[in-house]
Amino acid sequence: MPSSASTNGNGAVPGRTGSGDADEPLEGPAPTRGERLVALTEPGPLTIRWGLVVIASLVIAGVLTAALGGAPTYDPWAWIIWGREIIHGDLVTTAGPSWKPLPMIFTIPFALFGEAAPDLWMWIARATALIGIVAVADLAARLGGRLAAALAAVAITLMPLYYAYGVQGSSEGALVLVCCLAATSWMDERRTAAFWWLVAAALLRPEAWFFVAVVGIERLWNSPKRITWIGASGLVVLAAWLVPEKIGSGAYLRAATRAHDPNPESAAFAKSPTLEVLGSMGNLMLWLPLIGVGCALVLGFVAWRRQDAEDGGWAIDRSVLRKALFLSALAAGWIAIVAAMTEGGYAGNPRYLAAPLGLMAAVGLAGIAWLVRQLGRSGAASVGELLVMGALVVMVIVAALRLPGRTEEITYQSANRAQLTSMEHVDGFRKELLACGPLVAHPLMVPPIAWTFDLHMEDVISDEPAPPVATYVLGTNAASRPVRPKVPTGVPLDELRRTSQITVVRNCTP
Repeated sequence: MPSSASTNGNGAVPGRTGSGDADEPLEGPAPTRGERLVALTEPGPLTIRWGLVVIASLVIAGVLTAALGGAPTYDPWAWIIWGREIIHGDLVTTAGPSWKPLPMIFTIPFALFGEAAPDLWMWIARATALIGIVAVADLAARLGGRLAAALAAVAITLMPLYYAYGVQGSSEGALVLVCCLAATSWMDERRTAAFWWLVAAALLRPEAWFFVAVVGIERLWNSPKRITWIGASGLVVLAAWLVPEKIGSGAYLRAATRAHDPNPESAAFAKSPTLEVLGSMGNLMLWLPLIGVGCALVLGFVAWRRQDAEDGGWAIDRSVLRKALFLSALAAGWIAIVAAMTEGGYAGNPRYLAAPLGLMAAVGLAGIAWLVRQLGRSGAASVGELLVMGALVVMVIVAALRLPGRTEEITYQSANRAQLTSMEHVDGFRKELLACGPLVAHPLMVPPIAWTFDLHMEDVISDEPAPPVATYVLGTNAASRPVRPKVPTGVPLDELRRTSQITVVRNCTP
């Protein structure tokens, strides 16, 4: 009996592959390895549900903080202490690091939760660092597709500064986040949103003030009616930096004065502060992003000169190249501001370069993606795949060489906090601690001691020479080297308490 379906001359039913259901569509040829690489490196923003990213980051950071604990580093300790002091109406900022407004939005309400305040702050800081990884990946995707996004996410996560400061509750993760969001907003023609993200950055670092001013002027140029809210935002930024310092120290510019009194090992004391800052930037980045920046420079130059998407080679669209140039200019501008301030006597600490670190990670990994894309287009897909695997291996190896020291420091700080807390919980120990003269400690020990024993930072002396009648907190760092003040020689010392990292001794005899 003849079939109801017609056949072609070979007896095959049209629309079939020779087997399966009649309505099964014909499948085209599978993409080649080169085509897959080209698809992975196609520039374009990621599809991100930011609400889910925020929730997931808060959950992950919360679980890690609850399970592993940890301790803030020097600056976050001060913000947490100042939050408590503001709640008590007794703000004192004469000692410690420079004031930063944005963290205080969190540390002030967190102070209401007492001993949980440090963990609450680390929860938020770690969550923003996780969100910052996604922001860097999205920025890289706009230049080099999903491959660049994945590589950039790995790179920024494994960079020692970003990893360590993210885990220890510093604000560098939040700074990278808001700066990357400002850049993507500007590229998406959402210029007002870019302005507000930069305002957030300006509440974290003074280097961002220049960029806020530039974008604010651009917004005013397009619509002078914006003068009200742009002017108000500028006043808020200035007031947030200056007024608390006036209340806490009596000087509006105490933060600037503190930053202008750097530690002896700071870049400000180098033979060439500018070269020291540039060297810090190179040292902060893993080798691969640095190599990638070179690739981006070379490939971008060639692609710009040979702009022809039809010839099968060097086809990187000029709009993508402009975005890479834009991000590079932002990073270079930020580095130049840090270098100029360092030449003027400011510290020039490596963490000041966190914002350009995120931007250049996106550009550098996009450069690697461009090279892989060209290999895929030119029939060398296997070489491109080996390059991707090699890139991941290089980043992991370099991170494995550099991260252990940071991890040891994190573990040390966590144990330091736990041991100080155990001392504070001993009945009558706080009274003993303060019974014989002032409390003396190494500068790095001052904030955790002040927090633990409910003191102002100025109540703990760190300047040398130490007075003979005093209580001394002696410690070691992660490398078991002494972190202690210079105790006067020939003074009888009574030991109050000893742990594996901290020893408390005192002399009550004039």
